[in-house]
Amino acid sequence: PMVVGIMRDKQIDAMIAAFATSASAFVFTAPTSTRAASPGELAEVSARIAPRVPTSVSNDPREAIRMAAELGSPVVVAGSLYLAGEVR
Repeated sequence: PMVVGIMRDKQIDAMIAAFATSASAFVFTAPTSTRAASPGELAEVSARIAPRVPTSVSNDPREAIRMAAELGSPVVVAGSLYLAGEVR
């Protein structure tokens, strides 16, 4: 499973498409930043780009990691360095 947060000004479609080749599931979240795309926005893109990858959302990155851990191991945090720093 992948916990994914992406900044709104990045190539969201391309990033989700690339991640979908390796993800068993997505848990979309957002780091604390006004630049971050909302988890709902990311889920909408995922439904269009990677409809076969199960998707859930959480506004809290720590909760997103817990949710992903329930889906399998290892959990990969991807997308934004802001998100990686926040969950670290």
